[in-house]
Amino acid sequence: MLVFLICSFAPYRETQSHGYIVRAIPADRAALSRAPARLQYWFSEPLEARFSAIRLRNATGDLLAEGGVSENDRSLLTLRVPPTLPDGAYVVELRPAFASDGHVVAESRVFTVGSADAELAGSRARTTVIPLEAVWRGLTILSTLTLFGATSLYGAVLLPAWGNPRHEAGFLPPRVMRRLFAIAALSCVVAFAGNLLALWQQTMAFFQADALAVWQDQLWRFVRIGTRFGDIWNPRMLLWLGALLLLILAWHYGREGKSQPKVMYPSWLAASWLVALILGTHSALSHAAGALFWAWPALIVDWLHFLAISFWVGGLVTLALVLPTALQPLPSPAKREATLAVVRQFSQRLRPILALVITSGIFSSTVQLSSAEDLRQTPYGLTLLLKGFLVGSLLALGAWQYLAQRPKAAPARLRHWPWLRAMRLELLLALAILVAAASLSGTPIPTPEAAGVEYEAQSQHQTAGAYEISQSISPGWTGINSFDTVLSFARELAANEDEVASLPKIQLQAVLPARDQRSEWLPMEYIEDGLYVNANDFLQPAGEWWLLLDIQDQSGETTRAASRWQIAEETALSTIRRPTLGHGLALSAVIASLFWLFWPFLRRQALLVDWRPTNVLVALGVCLMTVFLLYLGYAALERSSSAYREQQHPTPTVVNSVLPSQASLDRGAALYTAHCLNWQSAGRDFERLRDGVQQLRDEELFAATRFGWQTLPPCSGTLTDEERWDIVNYFRTLARRKPIP
Repeated sequence: MLVFLICSFAPYRETQSHGYIVRAIPADRAALSRAPARLQYWFSEPLEARFSAIRLRNATGDLLAEGGVSENDRSLLTLRVPPTLPDGAYVVELRPAFASDGHVVAESRVFTVGSADAELAGSRARTTVIPLEAVWRGLTILSTLTLFGATSLYGAVLLPAWGNPRHEAGFLPPRVMRRLFAIAALSCVVAFAGNLLALWQQTMAFFQADALAVWQDQLWRFVRIGTRFGDIWNPRMLLWLGALLLLILAWHYGREGKSQPKVMYPSWLAASWLVALILGTHSALSHAAGALFWAWPALIVDWLHFLAISFWVGGLVTLALVLPTALQPLPSPAKREATLAVVRQFSQRLRPILALVITSGIFSSTVQLSSAEDLRQTPYGLTLLLKGFLVGSLLALGAWQYLAQRPKAAPARLRHWPWLRAMRLELLLALAILVAAASLSGTPIPTPEAAGVEYEAQSQHQTAGAYEISQSISPGWTGINSFDTVLSFARELAANEDEVASLPKIQLQAVLPARDQRSEWLPMEYIEDGLYVNANDFLQPAGEWWLLLDIQDQSGETTRAASRWQIAEETALSTIRRPTLGHGLALSAVIASLFWLFWPFLRRQALLVDWRPTNVLVALGVCLMTVFLLYLGYAALERSSSAYREQQHPTPTVVNSVLPSQASLDRGAALYTAHCLNWQSAGRDFERLRDGVQQLRDEELFAATRFGWQTLPPCSGTLTDEERWDIVNYFRTLARRKPIP
C-alpha cells in the first residue's frame, strides 16, 4: 500500500495511450492542390517497427510506394511520396502494430491531388474483439485467476475455517488438499496452453501468416525475442514455471505420508505471490499501460483490480469445486456447520475486497473512457456495461448468501438455503465475468474526441536566388517536428545521374526572436528528388519562430532563405489528459478501500506502538517537519529550474525585428563595409567577437554596433535600428562553422 501511495503522487512521464491516430498529414479525405513530399501518421503509442507498414495505392489499386516507422519517432508511420504523383485519388493503407499490447490493426485513409474524378472510401480500424485473441485471453485470465483464488483461499479462508494441526500435510484433510492440487494442476495446464496460443496468434497477426507458416518458418521466435509482447511473455512464462515447480515440490515431498509434510504450507504461499506477479504481467499488457494520465497509479490500480477480482471470482470457483469433496463424508449437521464456517471466513475477507473491486473498476473506467457517450456508442463501453451488470448480479447473489448464513438476521425461508446450488449459480456468473473481462481486454478503447481534430501541416513556398523552395513543418506544434525542404533546382539535378554529386548542401537554424534563442546550425539530409529532411525538438516554447536555410552550391557560394512560422501550443495533440475532480475522488476511494483491507494489520501494529501524548506529538511534529521540508525542497527546485531557464534565455530588452533573409544580409554587408569596417583593425577583440558570435545574443551585437564592444569602437555614422539589425544579421554569417558533411 505504501508503494501504491508513493507511485500515486510521484512525478510521471508523458505516456502514450492506446492504439489510434492522433494526427494525420494529409488529413483523411483531404483535397490537395499538389502532392505532399511525405505521408505522416502519428499514433498514440510506440509501434513495433518490424511489423508496422504504410502503403500508398492509386485508384486502381496499384502499389506506388511503401514506408514504415520513422527512425526518429517510434509512434510515426511515414512514407516518401513519388515526386511525379499525378492528379487523382489515392488510398493510404496503414498497418500499425502497437508495442504495448501487441494489437495489430488495419485501416485506410484517402486523399486527392488536383482534380480527382475517382471516388474512394477509406476504412477505419477495427473496434471489435478478435475471436482468437479473446480465446487466449480468456484461457490465460481464467487459469491465472483460478490459481490465485485457490492459493489465496487456502491461506486466508480454508486454513482459518478448517485447519487442523493433525493434518501435517497442509493442515487440511488429504481429500481437500488433493482437490486443491487438481485445481492448481488444471490451471497450470490451461495457462500454458493459453500462453502458447497467445504467442501463436500474436505471430499470425504480426506476420499476416497462417498457423502452419508460423510453425514451419518458426516465426514465433522473432515475436518472442524482438517485441514488447515477447518482453512480457518471457518473464510471465518463467513465473508460471516457478509456480509449477513449487507445486510439484509440495506434491512430491509434502503429501500425507511423505518425508517433508511441512513444505506444503510455505510452497502454497510462495506460489500465491508468484501468481500475483503473473497478474501484474497481464496489467502490463492491458489498456492501463496506455493511460493518458497518472500512468503508474492507473497501472497499479489495474493490478489491484486483477488481484481483488481473482480472490473473489477465483475463490468462488475454488469453493464450488472443493466443497462437494470436503463435505461428502460428513453428516448433514456437520456439513452445514462446515459450510457456514468457510462462508463466514470468505465473507469476512471479501467485504474490503469487493470494495476494492468496485472502486478500482470505477477508476479504471474513468481513465479509459473520455465521455459518457463512449459507454453507449462503442464496443468497449458496451462490453464494460455487460461486465458491470454481471458483477452486480454476482454481488446481489453474494449478499443473499451472506444474509442466509446469519440465522438470527435471516428470514425463515433462508434458513434452509441450498448452498451448493447457489454456489454453482455463482460459478456460472463468475465464468461469465471472466469471458467479459477477456473480451474487454481485447477490445480497443474508444478514441478520444481530441484525436479526431485535424490540423494541416504548415508549409511555405519562396524564391531565394536561383532556388525555388518548398518548405513544410510536420506536425507544426511545439516539440518534435520533421522539417522538409524541396529544391526544384536540386530535383532537376537529381534527375540526371551525372549531376547528383553537385547537389547543393543545406544547413538549418531555428530562431525565437522574442527570447533571443537560437539552435545550432544543423545539416539537412538529402533523401531523393530534391527533398532534404531533418527532425528535432528545438521548437519550444510556442511563439513566432524564424527558420533559416543556408544553401551552399558546389562552388561554396551560400544563399540564405528565411521564413517566419507561427508555432502554437493548442495545435499540439498532447498524449496526456488532465485529471478531473472525479478522477481524484475515484482514486481516493481506491486508497480508502486499501486502508479498509489492511486495517486489521494496521490495528495489530498500532497495539505495539507507545501512544503516550509526548510520543504522539513528537511523531506528528516529525511528520509535519518532513512534509514542510519536502515542500521547501520542491519549491526551491522549481525556483532554481525557473531561474536557470531565465538565465539561459532571458527576455531581451531589445528584440530583433528584421528577418535575416538574403536581402537583409546583402543590406547588412553594405552597411558593415561602410560603417563598421574599422572593427577588423581591432585585431584580437574582433576575432573573439566573430568566433563567439554563436554564444552572443542579438541584443549584445546590437549594443556593439551602437556603443562598441571591448576595444571595438561603435559603428560610425547615423544608423537606424533596422539598419543596425541588418548589420547584426550579416555579422552572424562571419562566424566559423563546421563544414557541411
